Amino acid sequence: MMKTNTILILILFSFLMCISCARRNTLLKTQDPEYTQIPETEKGLYKSVLSEKYQFIISTRRNDNGLILYDPVNNQLTQLNDLKGAGTKFLLDQEEKNVVFITYTLVENRRYQSILIQNILDKKIKTITENRRNLKLLSVSLDSVIYLDNDKVLSYNISSKKIEESPENVTIAYSDPDLNLALYSKGEKKTLNPSGPGNYIWVAISPDKKFVLYNKAGSGTYICDLNGKNILDLGKINYAQWVGEGKWILGMNDQDDGHKFIKSDILLINARNSKTINLTERTDLIALYPSISGDLKTLVFNDENGRIFTTGLKYHKIK
Repeated sequence: MMKTNTILILILFSFLMCISCARRNTLLKTQDPEYTQIPETEKGLYKSVLSEKYQFIISTRRNDNGLILYDPVNNQLTQLNDLKGAGTKFLLDQEEKNVVFITYTLVENRRYQSILIQNILDKKIKTITENRRNLKLLSVSLDSVIYLDNDKVLSYNISSKKIEESPENVTIAYSDPDLNLALYSKGEKKTLNPSGPGNYIWVAISPDKKFVLYNKAGSGTYICDLNGKNILDLGKINYAQWVGEGKWILGMNDQDDGHKFIKSDILLINARNSKTINLTERTDLIALYPSISGDLKTLVFNDENGRIFTTGLKYHKIK
């Protein structure tokens, strides 16, 4: 009887622990990952973006020129374009049929930018706006592209091809031309700068539009609310991004000697309590510029030489 009671107590304890883990938004790894290099990436590919369902990977070259697509089903690399600056920042639409990016031309040593949208299947390219001096790509949704032209927020409708200035239905956070942390909502811009004066980069609003992720140069990475109040210090993590429906932060803790990277791991951080999982701690690879699938089960990154690696991640529970 005592043995039966002990077993029941252990089962109950395990059940309560699972509930506790779920409430804390705790993610448990159960198996060390294996890292697989994508063939032919010795040529140097960087800043990969993994599609939500791991249908493809899009990367760029070391100098951010051009976009290259990798098809894991056919194990094939395809050049989408070779345009200058296309890899500086590129975003997929929600259906993952198009990629949106900024390119540039030089005229008498002056840089003129354009925002283009390219169909991934037929590679056809359409122009959203062109020959501007200071553009920044902010977000891409199902039917619109939000971008900055100097300090003005604009919305491009993909279907109608119309551009709306100062859209009322957009809430977004970004680094403005002066590198302030700006919040735009209901047609108005507000400067937050939650960590005081300085340069704010890697700024992103959470999927539920309630929090802002940002890095202040020389300080660290934080999460603040829409009033500019810091609520979480994430420490030193670069290239930070919201993942897992906004429950997690993905980034890298790279180190360099002033000339080259000497060490870097990929970190997955709980967006509620900053508890951290090192996804690459059991490899000597210098893991940089991560991207992860929507279910957090497939990770892609490049090393310092532009070799792309993928790995499957298995978890006990994701809540």
